Amino acid sequence: MELFGPGKRRFVKALGDIVESWQDLGGKGILIRLKDDLVRELHVMHVPIGFSFDLKTIMTTSLTYIPREEMNEQNKKVYQIMKGLECILDYQGFLLKKPYFKTRPELHTLNKQLGGAIKIDNTLLDRLNQDQKLISLIKSLKPSDVRVMLKSFDVPTFMPGDKIGMLAAEVEYYNDPSEVTWLISISLLIPVTVFFARNVKKALNIIRHIAYHLNEVCSYILKQYYKQPSS
Repeated sequence: MELFGPGKRRFVKALGDIVESWQDLGGKGILIRLKDDLVRELHVMHVPIGFSFDLKTIMTTSLTYIPREEMNEQNKKVYQIMKGLECILDYQGFLLKKPYFKTRPELHTLNKQLGGAIKIDNTLLDRLNQDQKLISLIKSLKPSDVRVMLKSFDVPTFMPGDKIGMLAAEVEYYNDPSEVTWLISISLLIPVTVFFARNVKKALNIIRHIAYHLNEVCSYILKQYYKQPSS
């Protein structure tokens, strides 16, 4: 697959001098450490699409604002405040599909199970939709999936595709989160053509744009939250 597909070494090479180091994780893809202030690490997997020879590339980065060792009752509230920011990419229209970010649909179901505890917040998705460079990159690459979500469980206790089990795990984690870590992921086809390296860098730039806005919004929330007098 390395010969014809977007193999591990080819992918790392496409990123160029921004790569600090990388690790082959076998069947779990590769972990790339970057010389970048916004995206320090990038986890990359190549997943077969159905019964075809095409491979979907999934790129994910994580941004931790409150690590496990600093979690306490006060910081759990920060997680719960930020949960309402979760959003995904969608498209509207038939021929000329227009990309836009919207609230993650599962949040509404999750909110019902939590008795309306989650306050849906459009601050992040509004910033993403107003970033014309970001939207232009998305129009160019047409990723099938972009997700901006908080880490919602430590170890999955449900089978893949079990939405009920996943939501149950999210409810449990929401009530007792172990850290405040955001995950930004993008899924897309990156054909191995003369434009392969350029498109890999475009995909990374999509993640970087999102990471910038996420950092701005989360930093503001943290600043405002800790300005409040403790009760």
